Amino acid sequence: MTATRAWFAAGVLVVAALGGAASTGRGATKTAAAPAAGELPVTHSLVVCPDGSGSSSAPTTLRVTAVGPLLQPKASGAVTITRRPLTGPAAHPSAVAAATPTRLTATSSGPVTSLASDGSAAATVAGD
Repeated sequence: MTATRAWFAAGVLVVAALGGAASTGRGATKTAAAPAAGELPVTHSLVVCPDGSGSSSAPTTLRVTAVGPLLQPKASGAVTITRRPLTGPAAHPSAVAAATPTRLTATSSGPVTSLASDGSAAATVAGD
C-alpha cells in the first residue's frame, strides 16, 4: 500500500467513525404528537359600520341584538353591546340594549361607527 492510499483509507475510516459515533447517542426517531384540539370562548367582538349616512326621507337603519336565547341549544351568558362613532365630536361610547332587537337609525350624514360586544355571550351578537 502506498502512502497516498494509506492516508485516503485513514480519512475514510475517520469519517466512518465520526458518523457512527454521532448516530449512537440518538434513539429511534418518532413523529411529533398532534396538538390537542380545543376551543376558546369568544368574549369580545367588534364590527365597523363604514357608512352611517341617511336622510329624513331615507334613513339608514342598523339592527343589532344578542340571539343567544334563540339558538338550539340556548346560549347563555352576559353580553354588553357598545356603539361608538369613530370620528367627530360625539365620539363617545353609548350602550345598546342587547335583550331585544334594537334599531339604530341615522337620518343625517354620520361618521364611521363601531359596535363592540363584550362578555361570555359576545359570539351571539348579530347585526345588519
